[in-house]
Amino acid sequence: MLALILITVSFGCGYLFAKMTHLSLPTAILSMAPGGLVEMVLTAESVGGDPAIASSLQFVRLLFIILVVPNVLKWFFHKEKKHIQNS
Repeated sequence: MLALILITVSFGCGYLFAKMTHLSLPTAILSMAPGGLVEMVLTAESVGGDPAIASSLQFVRLLFIILVVPNVLKWFFHKEKKHIQNS
């Protein structure tokens, strides 16, 4: 069920991204789709999207996941640990 929600949200974000920018719908959806960088680039090429843009946006998403998400989780769990210790 969670995988279906993730895919639906990704397609919705891709659709909105296509409407807000000049990107084609396949490029925008594949830029937001969960999956590997190489797989999304190959899929973009096969469906007529722009592989360069899809790979760039997938790479930015990957950097965000690597750089931002761990720091936010570290901050959250550190804050939660202090809250538990003060209780």
